[in-house]
Amino acid sequence: MNNKDKPYTKRRTQRMKNVEIIYKYELFDEIVDIDNIFSVENINNDQLKLLTAVQKNYASFISTAKLFLDEDWTWRRMPPLTRAIILCASVELWTLDKRIVINEYVDITKDFIPDETYRFVNKILDKIENVYDKIRIKKS
Repeated sequence: MNNKDKPYTKRRTQRMKNVEIIYKYELFDEIVDIDNIFSVENINNDQLKLLTAVQKNYASFISTAKLFLDEDWTWRRMPPLTRAIILCASVELWTLDKRIVINEYVDITKDFIPDETYRFVNKILDKIENVYDKIRIKKS
């Protein structure tokens, strides 16, 4: 079931599906292809928006995440599933409440990866959100 032994919410299920879709591309080092996703996956409009944002802003999301990796780590050295989680969360951090997004993706990490990876994801997402906050302040 999940790390809390409760049924998943509809939103959590959608987030997990998004992570799974992006994971497939990360696993094979392929570029996210919305046309292909739309033709083979059953996704709703919200999922389509998130996946499209990942495709369009892929390089920017990676560049931001790389700022917070230790010197001996690279983006490609991270496991593909962890990369997929960070990419999906990066999209949602732009528009949704930081606490909700980070908590959701930390919980998803715990569900998918049974080690301490959730701590790493939490740290990276928190730092990404701080960058986004600075960008939002500059734009205001």
